[in-house]
Amino acid sequence: MSQSTQKWYEFIKDEVVKADDGFLEELLGKARQNESRKYRYCLHDSENSNVQEMIFVNEKGFYYPPDKHDHCAETKIILYGEAWIILFEENGDIRDIMRASAKGLKLCRVEKGIYHAVVPISEQVVFYEMREGKFMPDMVTYPEWAPRDASEKEIEEYEAKIDYAIKQWEEK
Repeated sequence: MSQSTQKWYEFIKDEVVKADDGFLEELLGKARQNESRKYRYCLHDSENSNVQEMIFVNEKGFYYPPDKHDHCAETKIILYGEAWIILFEENGDIRDIMRASAKGLKLCRVEKGIYHAVVPISEQVVFYEMREGKFMPDMVTYPEWAPRDASEKEIEEYEAKIDYAIKQWEEK
């Protein structure tokens, strides 16, 4: 399969899912094998499920834009690795920064309508995410103040701003 057509997600295949180290290693490997360097394992069986439960793998160094969900809250539980969870005000100002890991702050629930981002600290981070409601294309909103489909330079400038904010936060 070519990188451009590689699938970076799948829906549940088993009646029971056990997220042990072997399962997580399998997901980490799937993320390493595709161009997006991410992977999503959906624990729900379709986009029509009333609850969306997913296990995400994100890799350090790839840009994941902030987003928000106006119709539902979202819970994240870190299963492997370490990441910054950053919450933003509507205008893009940083509201809070949390260092999350499987050995530290493990869970973060973000209320609906709050922009947030997960920025990997470790080479890869694995987190469980749950939100209520069926998948709808308009359920995710991306802010105008953060690049989405932008040039590499625009993304680098934005990431430098976030890196600076994290350094400032760490110094407090």
